[in-house]
Formats: sequence, structure tokens, C-alpha cells
Amino acid sequence: MALEGKALLGRLHRFYIEPTADLETPVWEEYGKLQGANRGGARDVSEIKERDLIDTTVLLGHRNTEISLTITRRPGNDQFDALEAAANADPPQKVGIAMMTGDITEPGERGFMAEMYVTQWDDDQAHDSNAIAVTLRPAADYDTAPEFVEIPTP
Repeated sequence: MALEGKALLGRLHRFYIEPTADLETPVWEEYGKLQGANRGGARDVSEIKERDLIDTTVLLGHRNTEISLTITRRPGNDQFDALEAAANADPPQKVGIAMMTGDITEPGERGFMAEMYVTQWDDDQAHDSNAIAVTLRPAADYDTAPEFVEIPTP
């Protein structure tokens, strides 16, 4: 099978935030001042061990998506402030997140969008560090379900 599409470096992907978590009519802000971003996860697995088969087989369950970022400490930057506010909010506050292959307004670009909670905020203030490790996970009380999207052609 031949591969299709061009290779794309991870740093060319784009990360967006919607501070109010409104994914029905989002106003996306590109978060370019970050050091790294990763979308990962695994599926819940149920193993099946049947006597007439030597191999253990599996049934797949829910997908556990997680986004981790390393951001630069920049108080006063709108996107930084929105993530910090969500991390410290009580009651918890959702943010809209999109990780896209390119510009979120360009037809054909693909990615993951979700209303998410900041589940971890590690502000390393040792010595000269300016890095903050952030973890986000999809919110169960969403208005718009998490999804993989492709920007449609108008």
C-alpha cells in the first residue's frame, strides 16, 4: 500500500485554545508560545482467553485521550492566562482545545477538538526554569463531544 500525503513535522502542527470552551461557535486563538505538545492515549482493553485458541484476543473499549504541553511561563499572555485560570478554577473550568495539522481555517486540515479540563499543572520554579508541564483531558460534562475533525471545503 502506498503512503499518501506529505510528511509533516510535529512542530508544524498548530495548537489552539478557545478560552470559554464554546465549540458550537468557537473563537480559536492559536497558542504559538509553547515548547511542545503531545496528544496520546490508549484504549481500554478486555482480554479474551478461550480454550480453543492459543492466542489471547482483545475487545477494545473507550479511548483515553490526553494532551500534554510544555508551555513557557508568560503571565499576561492571553492563552497562558486562560490555561492558568482553568488550572486554578474552583469550580473546575473547561477550555476548548484543538490540535490541528495546520491552520484551523484551511479546508483539509485535520485534528482533534474537545472541551477539556486541565488535570495537571506542574510549574517548575527551580533555578532558571520557565517551563510548565500541562495535562488536559476531555470533559465528561461537554456540550460538544470530543472528536477528530477535518475542516470542510466550503
